[in-house]
Amino acid sequence: MGKDREKTKVKTKTTYNHAMSISFAVSGSKHQDPHNCVKHEKERVIGALLQRIALLMTDDIEFREAFSDCWDTYEESNLPPIVELQ
Repeated sequence: MGKDREKTKVKTKTTYNHAMSISFAVSGSKHQDPHNCVKHEKERVIGALLQRIALLMTDDIEFREAFSDCWDTYEESNLPPIVELQ
């Protein structure tokens, strides 16, 4: 059998997609209704989220607590590959 007819084994790793939520607090809002805060104070909301992320990067206990609730998981084996940031 020629080289071009030899079967090549392709190793594939099964990966999973996990849906998670992260909670954070937005202080100093001028709106009582949180939906209005999201609608009208985007910079304040994003700033609070970035502060939370910065804390999670430095505090392992907070990190584990923040991601303790995973509400959906599925196998990605039939999906196109995800581009990983480096």
